[in-house]
Amino acid sequence: MEVIVLIRSLNYLGLLLCIISIYLLFSKGLNKNQFWGCILFYLLLQIAIEVPADVLSRLQKNNMPLLHIYVLLEFIILSTFYRFLLSPYHGLWLKFSIYFILLISILIVVNSFLIQDFMTFNSYAKTLTNVLFLSYSVLYFYFLLQRDNELNPYESGFILINAAVLFYYSASLFVFMTGQIKIIATSPFYIYIWVFNSIASITMRVLIFIAIWKAPQFLSTKS
Repeated sequence: MEVIVLIRSLNYLGLLLCIISIYLLFSKGLNKNQFWGCILFYLLLQIAIEVPADVLSRLQKNNMPLLHIYVLLEFIILSTFYRFLLSPYHGLWLKFSIYFILLISILIVVNSFLIQDFMTFNSYAKTLTNVLFLSYSVLYFYFLLQRDNELNPYESGFILINAAVLFYYSASLFVFMTGQIKIIATSPFYIYIWVFNSIASITMRVLIFIAIWKAPQFLSTKS
């Protein structure tokens, strides 16, 4: 029970970080930029899903349907962010990534309706999207290593966000993969793995907050 309280406390702290980060995005005018706009939607999604999920959990109701919705929207938002972020390094990515995003989104929906229904944990879709997020992140770092010119202040923030994505989704993939191992998943110590996941989530949100806080004021309406 004490561990559950700890996890909930960490989740509430994470939500507070989301709210503060959203306030900073608006106060700096960053919400007018297409890159930061994706981060804004990502943070809003966290709040929109985690709050009702916590309420349902306290009422001892199944909140798995929210996870199905979250995985789909999370994929679309982060993939759109990386669509913009990676396109300067590979022009074809901007042209064809929209079809890739559409294809994976369809697979996620098919998984929810035909393979792992809304009342169960959509581990297949979650594992797939985590792997894709890690691939985006590694690709971005790879392209950065090939650059000769200096980064602008906004790009410095994106590097920090990319590091947050790489760290959190690596940890999240570890948590969900261990959950598929029966011996570990049925162990009383498995709940501590979820504590680790909550700490990883807090770390990611702290990095996003720092990136937003350090980003210069956005003065132009052009992206």
